[in-house]
Amino acid sequence: MKLLGLDISTTVTAYTLVDTERPENDLVVKYEGIHLSKKKSLYDKAEIIKETFQNLSQDHTIDRIYAEESLQAFRRGLSSAKTLSTLTRFNGIVCYLAQGIFRAEVDLINVIHARSKLCIKLDRKSNIKTKDQVLSWALSNPSLTNIEWPEKTLKSGPRAGLTVKDPSCYDIADAAVMSLYGMISQN
Repeated sequence: MKLLGLDISTTVTAYTLVDTERPENDLVVKYEGIHLSKKKSLYDKAEIIKETFQNLSQDHTIDRIYAEESLQAFRRGLSSAKTLSTLTRFNGIVCYLAQGIFRAEVDLINVIHARSKLCIKLDRKSNIKTKDQVLSWALSNPSLTNIEWPEKTLKSGPRAGLTVKDPSCYDIADAAVMSLYGMISQN
């Protein structure tokens, strides 16, 4: 069974496709962090997602889709009513596209519930951000060992020339949480 996990955002939307018939250390079939920040319009961003999904559907039959449900409440310093509204609209657009292109049901999953089911322990008192803790979990997860995490080389500043993880790694890790949650919820 092929399960598609989605982390939907207007900056980077990521997907992770797993095949439950493959060995644990080779579950991930395909993954990508789709950079959208250069496009201003939600519809231009959606067009990029649509093209990506159409290409993916040519090579893979998706049985089920698991997407993070959009934020339901304000988060200090991160979300205004306008931001929540935009993210919710974009989440709806992307889920609609996914369901139409892949002809598979989309399950909207609360990210905290998904992390709990996968036994991802987050230290809320730590100075380490949640996204860094989730990425750390993903980097050490045996089911995700065949992911070659995207990197970029810094071009300027005091760390110029240094190769670091691309910011899309956070989104790929979140999408992996969704697809692995889908896998254990199928059992």
